[in-house]
Amino acid sequence: MRITASGQTDVGRQRDHNEDACLIDPDLGLYIVCDGMGGHAAGEIASQETVRFVQASIRRQRAILGDYINSPTFEQRTQVLRLVEGAVQEACAHVYAMGQSNPLQKGMGTTIVMLLTLGEAAVIAHAGDSRVYLIRDHQAHQLTEDHSLVWHMLKTGRLTKEEAAYSPYANVITRSVGTKPTVRAETLFVECMAYARFLLFSDGFVNYLKCA
Repeated sequence: MRITASGQTDVGRQRDHNEDACLIDPDLGLYIVCDGMGGHAAGEIASQETVRFVQASIRRQRAILGDYINSPTFEQRTQVLRLVEGAVQEACAHVYAMGQSNPLQKGMGTTIVMLLTLGEAAVIAHAGDSRVYLIRDHQAHQLTEDHSLVWHMLKTGRLTKEEAAYSPYANVITRSVGTKPTVRAETLFVECMAYARFLLFSDGFVNYLKCA
């Protein structure tokens, strides 16, 4: 299966620096978007370090990916999921330690959403409110659920979609990389069907996308 990928990031109109980071690594089949948060340049550091650590961790153990592609058993799939979850945990511990050692970076963190392709399958992992969508047959299907206060209130019926659009808690996320020593990344296995497109983006893009 042939895969093509591209990425773009923009500082926008409200900030004077860009805290997003993205990765396109066709060799590993790894694609990441991180949206940093924190004072000064701390958010930018958190997102860049997370991308770097996740990529390095998966590259170190890439033999596990080959084992799954050659023999896609349940046991091998479990090993891939552990690899992905461990890579995010490594990045989280690293970013948290950086924040603890530097007062200017204390409390910094980042969301993460990633896609790791494995032949005709892929693993999605995320923490925070950055998302993955599947674009197929001219329709966009959301594959991830935000780790945010507003999303939780929507799921529990405490907010309507209309109320959520104007909630003062729109920026409150419940999971992130680096703000605490550990984080639980949510993972999902999906099929890579022909002509399917996956869209990874940070929260600022969501209002421009109409879903199926």
